Amino acid sequence: MKLNADIVFGALKQRYPVRMMGTRITEMTISRPELYLDNEVEFLSDHLYLATVDHLPLHPRLQKNVVIVVIGEGAKLSHYREKCCLIVIKEKADFFGVNKYICQVFDRYYAWEKKLFDIFLESADLQEIVDCSVPIFERSIHVLDASFHYLTQMKGHPEEIRLEPEEISQYLESFEMITDKHGAVLLDMGGTQYLCVNLFNEAGDYIGCTYLEGGDRSFGEGDKVLAEFMGSLMEKAIERNPSILTSEQTTIKNALMNLVNEYPLTANQKWKLNLVKPGQHFVCITQHSANRLSRLPKGYICGAFESEFPGSFAFPKENVIVCFLDVSGFTDKKGSYYSNLNGKLKKFLMETSGIAGISNGFSELSGARIAYAQAEAAIENGMVTNPETVLFYFQSYALISMVINAVGNLPAEAYFSEQLQNLIKHDKTGPISYLDTLRVFLRNSMSYSQTAEELYIHRSTVVDRISRIERELDVNLKDPDTRLQLEIILKAMEIEDMVQQSRE
Repeated sequence: MKLNADIVFGALKQRYPVRMMGTRITEMTISRPELYLDNEVEFLSDHLYLATVDHLPLHPRLQKNVVIVVIGEGAKLSHYREKCCLIVIKEKADFFGVNKYICQVFDRYYAWEKKLFDIFLESADLQEIVDCSVPIFERSIHVLDASFHYLTQMKGHPEEIRLEPEEISQYLESFEMITDKHGAVLLDMGGTQYLCVNLFNEAGDYIGCTYLEGGDRSFGEGDKVLAEFMGSLMEKAIERNPSILTSEQTTIKNALMNLVNEYPLTANQKWKLNLVKPGQHFVCITQHSANRLSRLPKGYICGAFESEFPGSFAFPKENVIVCFLDVSGFTDKKGSYYSNLNGKLKKFLMETSGIAGISNGFSELSGARIAYAQAEAAIENGMVTNPETVLFYFQSYALISMVINAVGNLPAEAYFSEQLQNLIKHDKTGPISYLDTLRVFLRNSMSYSQTAEELYIHRSTVVDRISRIERELDVNLKDPDTRLQLEIILKAMEIEDMVQQSRE
């Protein structure tokens, strides 16, 4: 395994008083040290030399990326510092002892590289990669998937765990970390340093990250390069063994994603969807962000939802989190799941700064697309009519959705007959609102008495008004089709008023 100047410097720093100066590159291109021989003036590219300051030539010929470990300090080093990298041991040290130590450093990394590739060829197991890397870094190492669940286990924590919302929010805010960032990134959270490397698949999609805990020692530049090397091998291990990231739940989740996006299902996905246990009852929950400044990644929210609601399925679709949840476990003695679900779901939405639409219940996962449409319709219409809440059940907004679908893209006014337009004009200038009387009359199932009671007028007055409305509109309210058309128009006008008020 080849190293670079930063790694060698970091190793020497643990034993000798050293300083590094000059130009260097981060690529790992140098091999074991060569002992400098007197009278040599040419230093070859990508070579590591060990020398004492007294024996260095005054006018060297230096190729690119030369690294020289020098024992002792002197004026002649000024000829080197602008053209190569110098690692200067400031005090006297045994020349051959330093050489032996540097060779041991290379041996250590050679052995690590060999063991990593053996693991890759045999099992491609991430836990084994982490276990053999901990002695190299002498720090705790963790691997998270795209949902911020741990793929490797910490000692003493064999159960599945994930980062909490506060942790991931701080993690992202500390250095404006984003999941498409390549290379090692040093984070400082709560006084503790973390070295993080994002992981990607062949298509360039984010699949997780690995991070090292700082502990008592700060990270050096060499740690970053080595962490990136370990991360690249983890990516290859996941590519070789995709089952690390897949499970039966993943298969079902992918099937639900295809249904929601109206893509065809594979035979295996169809088979998995049909294995619904008796008694399971699902709802679709679509979560939108209630706070535009929220920095929680969609992948994290999906993972957090699946952890908070075991057995659920959550995935992002554009700017929405789509979740499918079996609510049978929330059902109370009366057969209702609303109360138990509301309490837990509101708490989750508060932690993740979200609002949610909830579909009607369904038993066949093949109906996922309709349930998704219901949840989205609920949150869209609910935000207009009841913007102060965070949960929107489709059954509460089904009528609004039906009316909106019935009138289509046209305004309610487009469905006014000439007679209805005249009645509306009369209401705007006259003391009596015949339109309100009609609305209350239809809402009370054409009951004259109930209408009179609600409007605080005499029953005979209601009879007179309804007779006049029928004459003015040239309709018979006993005709069900006529009543339905008028009720849709009146409801559409009511919805338009609510939308206007919401905008204002």
